[in-house]
Amino acid sequence: KMESPFYQEDEEFKRLSEEDKIKQLARQENTIKWMNNIRGEIELGREVIFEQWMDKILIKEDNLEVPIDVCFGIIDEYKNRDDVQLEIEKKLIMPLNSNVALWKLKIIPTQTEPTE
Repeated sequence: KMESPFYQEDEEFKRLSEEDKIKQLARQENTIKWMNNIRGEIELGREVIFEQWMDKILIKEDNLEVPIDVCFGIIDEYKNRDDVQLEIEKKLIMPLNSNVALWKLKIIPTQTEPTE
């Protein structure tokens, strides 16, 4: 029985496609993990300075996609909330472990008065 060379190419394409899906899934999972970490800080009332997180994420993940996804995800999540202030300073900064310049981004929980 002779195998077609096209069949082998299809198998290679299938293998690469599966690897790509696995990488994308891992990226999504890691993005969610980091966003949860940042959410936790905000819920504790702590100010989040994103370039510091960018450095942490870059060191751990060794790619730019995850920290960029986290940045956009956090902005999207908190942009219309009253309990958190997004402060974006249009001053470019360069995180330590990256060759990407960012605007300075702070996420500041606002103090809410306790209700009686």
